[in-house]
Amino acid sequence: MRFLILFLTCLVWSHSAIAKSNFADRPDVKKFILEMVHKYHFNYSELTAVFNEVKIRPDVINSIKHPYEQKPWYHYQTLFVTEWRIRQGVKFWEKYHDALERAEREYGVPASIIVATIGVETKYGYMTGDFRVIDTLSTLAFIDSSRARFFRSELEEFLLMSREQHKNPLKMMGSYAGAMGQPQFMPEKLIFLITPWM
Repeated sequence: MRFLILFLTCLVWSHSAIAKSNFADRPDVKKFILEMVHKYHFNYSELTAVFNEVKIRPDVINSIKHPYEQKPWYHYQTLFVTEWRIRQGVKFWEKYHDALERAEREYGVPASIIVATIGVETKYGYMTGDFRVIDTLSTLAFIDSSRARFFRSELEEFLLMSREQHKNPLKMMGSYAGAMGQPQFMPEKLIFLITPWM
């Protein structure tokens, strides 16, 4: 009988521990949700449901601490200056010639810089990221880090952008840092960017 009582106690305890392990149950996350509700009139239950689906990504924390971008240029050059990228860059430039010309005229950013950026960041849209943005931004926004405030702000912008564009925040993909789209911009910058190649 004692064994049965012990087993049932452990079962109840483990069930309650699992129930309490939802990301949205964390005090700092609850506070963030309430801020989004008060500042931007998000629905509390819907936002809580979104955060209950968040998966913390330890690999994201590791990637932020040891970014690939710290490698020297001679290493990078072999990855980015290739025949394939040059050919794809020419095709991309020809396809979006008018839009690139207009962007250069209106914003002063040379078409060559736009084309090169999209080529380096996503291989002209072939690789736009395989991390759920909600997971990466949430992971980075709620860790003990000097950059947590920045990522919390980006998480806020991401949720606003998802709502404005009627996108499911649980389905949007990006980089390990939460950058999205062909130019791999963070949500704060991407929200203002509307281009024909995205």
